[in-house]
Amino acid sequence: MALCTGSRDPETDLARALIARGIAGMVKLLHADTGKHRSTVNIEKAARVTVKEDGTFCFVNYRQSPLDQPPAAEEVEVLPTMPPEANEAA
Repeated sequence: MALCTGSRDPETDLARALIARGIAGMVKLLHADTGKHRSTVNIEKAARVTVKEDGTFCFVNYRQSPLDQPPAAEEVEVLPTMPPEANEAA
């Protein structure tokens, strides 16, 4: 199941998406193309940080910008249905 695609920081973005769905613990990430193990992440710890790229690579505390939207949990799609006895739409 893919929750975060096209992310420049997939581990921490995935962690925030899983927290939004109420999931905690450890998660094993696999490379999308090869299916090989990429990393194993502590969801609670990873959700609190993000990667800073200023010529160097380091983790910093995550602070949501007003322009950012948190990774959302998948929404359930609800489709209208007709009762079995109805043959036509009204």
